[in-house]
Amino acid sequence: SVPVARLSGTLVDASGQAVSPATVTLYPRQSGPTPAAVLVFDFEGRVSLRNAAAHALLGDTQPAEASSDQRALLWPQLQAVPLGQQAMLRQTSERAGRGRRLRASRGQFFDRGFARQFLLVEELTQELERSERATYERLVRVLAHEVNNTVAATGSVLGSLGHYADQLRPGDRDDFSTAVQAVRQRNASLAAFIERFTHVVKMPEPQLQSVNVATLLEHTARLYRERCQQSGIDLEWAEQDFEASVRLDPLLMEQALLNILKNAVEAVEASLAEQSPRPRGRIQLSIGRQSTPEGERVLLRVIDSGNRLHELAPEALFTPFVSTKRGGQGIGLMFVREVLQRHGFAYRLAPTGTGETSFEVWMPEVGREPQ
Repeated sequence: SVPVARLSGTLVDASGQAVSPATVTLYPRQSGPTPAAVLVFDFEGRVSLRNAAAHALLGDTQPAEASSDQRALLWPQLQAVPLGQQAMLRQTSERAGRGRRLRASRGQFFDRGFARQFLLVEELTQELERSERATYERLVRVLAHEVNNTVAATGSVLGSLGHYADQLRPGDRDDFSTAVQAVRQRNASLAAFIERFTHVVKMPEPQLQSVNVATLLEHTARLYRERCQQSGIDLEWAEQDFEASVRLDPLLMEQALLNILKNAVEAVEASLAEQSPRPRGRIQLSIGRQSTPEGERVLLRVIDSGNRLHELAPEALFTPFVSTKRGGQGIGLMFVREVLQRHGFAYRLAPTGTGETSFEVWMPEVGREPQ
């Protein structure tokens, strides 16, 4: 059951008036404002008190009321949390890779002899992502250790076997050499496969500098112009704000953009191959500005006509070993997520609803960061 304790911090009632922490007893006394969202309900089930974290999570919305605020979509999950129990929830976001993951607890206290309920909602997204990252890092390190030891040992044996070719009958030498060479190539492919994962795990910390994002994206896109022309894909700009500068690591970000564009090109190529007669594909790039709850941000967007995300559940995106491509390992998106998270950039990969796929990244602009 949810422990009864004392709440610290500021609560706001339905009229927007601040309520003294001394008037509500829910949590053990803390030294500062509680980081959890706190929602206290009146006798009719409406929110009568909420703290700043709850307002950021749900705004001024109420359960079972129509609202244009996207945050209200969380209410059905919150209302389903049983009294005295906890539940894991997922809040989809316009600017989150896989949405926010939350833990909600429902409890009650007595007000003038009558029971009133409250909800505590804790943000677990970063904690779970750190745990996931630590898990696949350990997995990759163990795999790399075992694979590299095996590759080194078998490579040595295969090298020694090559010296026996001259001892075989002339008619058997070619088959023997071909077989040994095939195994050596497979060994090399296995080593390269595990090396791609270790590059993600061993990624250095970003070395930040002020970079013109439009110029960086333009230079990266040039590497795919020839391939797009050959594949019948129009690579074009929708918006190009060359004044937008962001503090980032240009080497890491360029590699992330290469992966984003590569995925877009491959998705469009796969989609075109399934259509007859074959139409032209499209990849649209844009750099602009957008207002967000955190302030104005530079918005980088790559939209492609591939429309392949219907093959994956949203929560499976950016997951190791998961890919829409046959034989893919999901390394590219894994790398992109790691780069963006290390920079603290919000991002989203999702269908547009019009038969296209959009990858969006929000970045604070140099000179416009929050104080």
